[in-house]
Amino acid sequence: MRLAVTAAVIVAACGGSGGGTTATACNITLSGGSTGSFGCTSFQSGFQSSNNFTQVSSGIAGLAGSSISINVAGPLHAGTFTDADGTTKATMSVGNAGKVWTLEVARAGGTDHGTFALHVEQVSTTTVTNVGTGYAIHGNLDATLTPLSGTTDNLALHWDF
Repeated sequence: MRLAVTAAVIVAACGGSGGGTTATACNITLSGGSTGSFGCTSFQSGFQSSNNFTQVSSGIAGLAGSSISINVAGPLHAGTFTDADGTTKATMSVGNAGKVWTLEVARAGGTDHGTFALHVEQVSTTTVTNVGTGYAIHGNLDATLTPLSGTTDNLALHWDF
């Protein structure tokens, strides 16, 4: 039940019934091992108080199974969060035309690969409940994903939200 309520807070904050950022203001551009410009699906940004982290995440429209997820320690605030800061975790996976790229940073039991910089320019609280806070946010992400299969080329990902 707690997970469902937390998910509802995050979704409401990011284009659901609570307002906030919508997918129309969200664009993902790929270059390097694959190219193209894509919209976002299921864009979310919200703080979960029980785990003391904020998740910023999205799917990639037209690329089934592709996703971006960044967990920032504590409530979200304007600033830059990177793979080198020691507290931000991230997982990303992009599949296109038989090729797959991934990024994993600070995953329990795993080896880090890939780099990213999340730049949060504006944060507005949209929803507050006993389990968390939903945000409308503005900023961008630059990431380099490494090849998993079908290619030896890295993938550059730029996300405007």
